Formats: sequence, C-alpha cells, structure tokens
Amino acid sequence: MRVRLLAALCAVLALGLAACTSSGNPSPAPPASGDVAKKTIPFDGDWGWVKQPAKMDLGVTHTQDSLDDSEPDAARARGMKILSNDGAVWQNIHLMGFGTLNPEPSPGEFDWDSLDKRLELVKDTDGKAMLTLCCSPDWMKGGPDGATDWDKLEKAPLPEHYADFAKLAAAAVQRYPQVTRVLVWNELKGFYDEDKNRWDYEGYTQFYNEVYQAVKAVRPDVQVGGPYEVMTSLAPDQATGSALKGDWGVADQRALDVVDYWLSHNVGADFIVPNFLDIDALIGTLFQA
Repeated sequence: MRVRLLAALCAVLALGLAACTSSGNPSPAPPASGDVAKKTIPFDGDWGWVKQPAKMDLGVTHTQDSLDDSEPDAARARGMKILSNDGAVWQNIHLMGFGTLNPEPSPGEFDWDSLDKRLELVKDTDGKAMLTLCCSPDWMKGGPDGATDWDKLEKAPLPEHYADFAKLAAAAVQRYPQVTRVLVWNELKGFYDEDKNRWDYEGYTQFYNEVYQAVKAVRPDVQVGGPYEVMTSLAPDQATGSALKGDWGVADQRALDVVDYWLSHNVGADFIVPNFLDIDALIGTLFQA
C-alpha cells in the first residue's frame, strides 16, 4: 500500500518538474538502461526519478492587479522590465477571474478584451504563455445568461456544460497561438463532494478529458495537463491520513486518490501539476537516503 501511494506521489513530483523544463516539448525518454544507474535519484523501494536534461524554468501567475494599463506608468514600466530581463520565463494567466473578465457572458457571445491585454503583456515582455483553464461563466454553473456573480467564481461547471467549457477552451487556444501550455482548472475548485467527504475525482477527470480532447482537436501542439491537486499534510491521528508520512506529517489520502484516479483514467496528459503546501519538507523526505 505504501509503495503504491509513494509511486503516485513520485509521479506527481517527477512529471511536475518535467513540465517546468526549458523546452516547449515533452521531456525526452529516459536514458538507456545502462545509463539509468548513474543518472537516477533513488526513492524508497524500487522507484527512482531520472534527472531532467534541462534546468527548471521559473514563472509567475498574473492575478487581480498585475501590470495593467490602470497602474502608474512608472511602476508598470519597472515591472515589465523585470519580466523582460528573465524575471520569469513562463507567465500564467487565467481564462476567467484573477484579473480577467468573463470571456463568454452568454452562450456564443465572447468578450476577449481583458485576455487580449494580458496575452499582449506576455508578448511585450518576451515571456512564454501558459493559460489556466479556470474559471467558468455563470451560465455554465446554473446561473443566468449575461451576468457574472464573482462570489461564485470558484464554483465548478455543471456536468451538462462540460462540453460548453471545452468549446470555450478550444476557442481560447485558437485565438492565442502564443499559448503553448494549458492547465485544466485550478486546485479542483468546486469539485469537492461534501457528502462523501472527498474530492469528486471522477467528475473532474470527465471534465478534464473533454477539455483535453477539445484543445487537442484544434491545437495538437499545445501541452495539456492537470490536475493541480493540493497535496496537504495532516497530523498523524487524522482519519484521512495515508501511509505516506515523514517529519512534515502525513499525506492526505484524499489528495493521493485524486492523482491515482486521474493517472489511471485520463485520455492523455503532457504534464502533471502538483501543489505542495510544504514542498521543502516533503522533497527532503522523498530524497533522503
């Protein structure tokens, strides 16, 4: 049991780091078997991680107020200079929220203005563009057409509108050819099942698969990944604790279940995005002798 859990977490770490390499393409295959022993960092048991061939690239996420035209000219210029001088290679922007407006307030009626400005900023600062496909218009969540209730931003789209969101995602990557990576959703917002006291990983994976297929149908060159699950640590006596533990605490089994299910049921993935709350302690435990 512990090996299975550790394998899932190692996959999160290894593929998440692979997604941050400087190449815009998926990482190359591991070295031939004769070279593995020299280049593999061992984990517990038979598991290991092959060191990536390129250095990790750093990035930033633009949020509510981020070098917009409304900012003071001098401050905006300083910020753009920092980004232009490799302050961040990747620049992440959300499809809706976190500084961008509703891109499709009513079905088939688009408003790209705020996204246009954010993507133009990435271009002006010579950055690489990543688009987080979150969040969704109100009408996809059961709300009225033409209205945006920002208090409900983190609500997930209804299953009957997964295909509508996938079409919106496809339209976005077609409009912005500079986007080379997309992350499907953000921290599983709205996908927690209160009745079962666990994440609705089945629903999220269904949602992910529809978005993945829609994006790849129009831009097969775009890298698509997920699930951006928060890997939380708990006290040893917590009921949802797992067998994976260390000085940092005990990994939440509910988070590991998301990764395990998604890895087994997604229709394709170019990278995986982990969100470690205590990454220093966790990596230290994983890499200890």
